[in-house]
Amino acid sequence: MAVPPSTHPRRLLPLFLGLFQGTLLLFFALFVTYDEPSAQAEDTSLVANQVYSTFPFFQDIQVMLVVGLGLLLTFLPRYGFSALTHIFLLLNFSMQWALVLQGLLHHFHQGQIHLDLHKLLLSVFAAVTVLISVGAILGRASPCQLLIMATCEIPLYLATEWVIVTCLGVQDVGGTITIHVFSCYFGLGVSKTLFRATQQPLHPKETPTTSSDLMSLVGTLILWVFWPSFVAVLCQPGDAQHRAILNTLLAMSASAITTVVASSLLDRDGKLSPGHLQNGSLAGGVAIGVLADMAVPPAASLALGSLSAVLCVLGFRFLTPSWALHLCMGPGHSA
Repeated sequence: MAVPPSTHPRRLLPLFLGLFQGTLLLFFALFVTYDEPSAQAEDTSLVANQVYSTFPFFQDIQVMLVVGLGLLLTFLPRYGFSALTHIFLLLNFSMQWALVLQGLLHHFHQGQIHLDLHKLLLSVFAAVTVLISVGAILGRASPCQLLIMATCEIPLYLATEWVIVTCLGVQDVGGTITIHVFSCYFGLGVSKTLFRATQQPLHPKETPTTSSDLMSLVGTLILWVFWPSFVAVLCQPGDAQHRAILNTLLAMSASAITTVVASSLLDRDGKLSPGHLQNGSLAGGVAIGVLADMAVPPAASLALGSLSAVLCVLGFRFLTPSWALHLCMGPGHSA
């Protein structure tokens, strides 16, 4: 009996994901392994120190992405469940895909890829680019389209990161350029290519409600709290990591206060805009990432956080209507 055409799209997602996971299972079985357990006490201590120093940051980042970014993207009132589900799916899909590509490009030795916590962390950073870019097409793309976008974006991110960090020697511990700027413009490019947006009035389903704005603000607060871990995790333990945490906290504190000031001044009645708070409060964390581990004066961190918040709020207020696009509603929008 023939299957009705309308049921075909519903089967694309499980078919695509099933083939992907089955292929990766075979790849991991053949080529991926752990490092051999060391009998040397100093090597064992080194591994233990890596776990104790890295895993708490790693857990903070996981909470940021799954809970914080997931809730931030629930600003569309009828897309909350899908936003959370798609973020969770894309994180796992992109992380595994990045593990394979990074392993083949940088860590393939003697026919094996040796997996450790640092490599897993780098794959999560690659997945972040997809999670930011998805804000540009949120609510307008099917899960299969999002997965195809992730499949294409991860290798482009790895190539971009290699050019910026390895070839040009740019220091970007917090991913300001390699992650946020890249993913923001990638998402905008995908949105423009797929939908050819024209100047149109806002659709009623795109208008946030009080409850959706509240959930999105909760996501913003979670991102704000854990952001220093995201910036500092790849810094050298010690002074550099300490400076990264301090600079990030100062920049984000300044951006939070400046966002309230700018949002209030832009409204005739002095009211605060949830959209401004959801984006401007995070702008300092995005901007400081490129120099977070450097010995900059505390005043510079405060100034950068304030300036980035002003630019973000002004961009949200004036550029969003003129572009008629869903700008990256999340960390990428602050870029």
